[in-house]
Amino acid sequence: MKKITILLLLFISSIKSYSQSIFEENFETTTDLLASGWVIYNDDHTLNNGYDSIFTNAWEIVEWAEETPNKAASTSSAFIEAGPADRWLVSPAIAIPSNATNTLLTFKARCFDIFPRQDGFKLKIATTNNLKNSFTTNLLSVPNTPNTLLINTAKTSVNLSTYAGQTIYLAWVDDFENGNILAIDDIDISANSLSVIGINANKFSIYPNPSNGTFKIDTINQISKIEIFDVLGKLVYTGDYSTNVINATTSISKGIYILKATFENNTSDNQKIIIE
Repeated sequence: MKKITILLLLFISSIKSYSQSIFEENFETTTDLLASGWVIYNDDHTLNNGYDSIFTNAWEIVEWAEETPNKAASTSSAFIEAGPADRWLVSPAIAIPSNATNTLLTFKARCFDIFPRQDGFKLKIATTNNLKNSFTTNLLSVPNTPNTLLINTAKTSVNLSTYAGQTIYLAWVDDFENGNILAIDDIDISANSLSVIGINANKFSIYPNPSNGTFKIDTINQISKIEIFDVLGKLVYTGDYSTNVINATTSISKGIYILKATFENNTSDNQKIIIE
């Protein structure tokens, strides 16, 4: 067994990556978009006869006959006087955890017509508030949305990993001119997260734990790198382990942390640590 002395002020905890859903909406139980925290921006257009009775607001939750029993958030760009739509469906505030990785937004989109009346849309994001002028970033532009039953529609995927630790708002915007019906459904945001779990000594053990700052490691494998995370998954220390000694007292305060050891065979394991 190889004993390695680590100089730090901490207490050790193990870390693991797991997938979790951050936000989801399939519009099956939601009956009122506005009451559920969604924001809708209407334009000044008048819808064609028949559509005006469906859409009190620019976006509504509709169970279309051919989609029964599925419901979807829907809008229309079929106006009495043709012109580009400007109809916004803005999500509630969505907090992306700071320890989230591989954050992925998926959703389904469908148009209920064929070219040239095949609505397109833009997907925008804001990180400050849900006002229209805050959506300065376009995540996606779709010129024409497929006309396929939502149950058969492929999911659209957008990577949101760069927004870890931020609160975001998403806006689906129908800006099509002289189209028909656009529907959005099955919205989901999922991510991998670091979580604190029980001690696993299969690859190495640390003692004493808790400690006043000095820890020893017993391992049968050569450690090449040490990383230390706080309980939210934020990396607070990383270093080469070739000297077998780490002095992290100047960069880590008292508390609970996660130590990740990467071995020379490219495997890794995690332990929990405390600095008192």
